[in-house]
Amino acid sequence: MSREPVLKLIPLAALSLLTLSLPARADGTDKRPFYAGYQLPAADGLYERWDPRRSWGAEHVIEALQEVANRVAFLLPVADPLFIGDISARGGGRLPGHRTHHLGIDVDIGLFMGQGQQPLGGFVDLLPYELDVRSNWILITALLDTGQVKFILLDQGHIQVLRRYALEEVGLDLETVDGLFPPPGSRLGWRRRGVIRHAPNHASHFHVRLTSTQLDDRYTEAGEDPYEDPTEGAEIELGD
Repeated sequence: MSREPVLKLIPLAALSLLTLSLPARADGTDKRPFYAGYQLPAADGLYERWDPRRSWGAEHVIEALQEVANRVAFLLPVADPLFIGDISARGGGRLPGHRTHHLGIDVDIGLFMGQGQQPLGGFVDLLPYELDVRSNWILITALLDTGQVKFILLDQGHIQVLRRYALEEVGLDLETVDGLFPPPGSRLGWRRRGVIRHAPNHASHFHVRLTSTQLDDRYTEAGEDPYEDPTEGAEIELGD
């Protein structure tokens, strides 16, 4: 049985696909610019934005998404560009249709299906057998290697397929796989990071939360908790 090596982060200097440059911060009229003060810029061939007005995030989020898109494009040169759904509105605050996405640290990303296709016309629910498992694994690994993933939410059927791939094709040991994919219903320590877990209404996309410890104090001062688990205590609305 063939095994893929566990992917390691490729230095951005080796990619030469997009020079990382953060766009202008939201102006001083925003109440909470550090939440979502940077807009993900257009980048043809790397990703497509569902709605630029809902593509505002914290600085580390925008930077991480560009890094991930560079890497995925390098490793999957014939695949579709990533489809980026909602992040946040400019300056943060409640985003219609979501319980989360108010802090500029939550991102919806399309699942690869078939042979490298992304849902560029909008998210569509997929059955597990419709996934392009290898391409999704490359995307997951690129996200995790940023070191900023708090959690990734996904449908349990998709998780099972990815878990099996990690064990049988990538060759990860069971302990590592259990760490990445905690059993359904397990309670995780509030500082636990880099886990992929089930949430309802996530058969069409990844929901990724990216946190930066450098902003912890600022969120605390603002009365927000970037480590809150949105799967506990309530159903996820619509997408999340």
